[in-house]
Amino acid sequence: FCRRDPVTGLYQISPSTRNHVPNAAVISADRILGHCHLASKCGTEISVSWTSENVLDMAGTFYVNPYSSLNTFF
Repeated sequence: FCRRDPVTGLYQISPSTRNHVPNAAVISADRILGHCHLASKCGTEISVSWTSENVLDMAGTFYVNPYSSLNTFF
């Protein structure tokens, strides 16, 4: 987690990179502790080029929503 947004109080995160190259690893499913809800930080306007398929690549920063629960929807 980078920092808290002063307006929303939500933590902001951004993709991990090393020397401007994505820094990621494949992990086994038994290492996953839980889910999280991410909301892209988009300012006052949302780009029309963003889709559900590319927003993780297009947006640079996301908010982590700790108030969303998977149990809310099931």
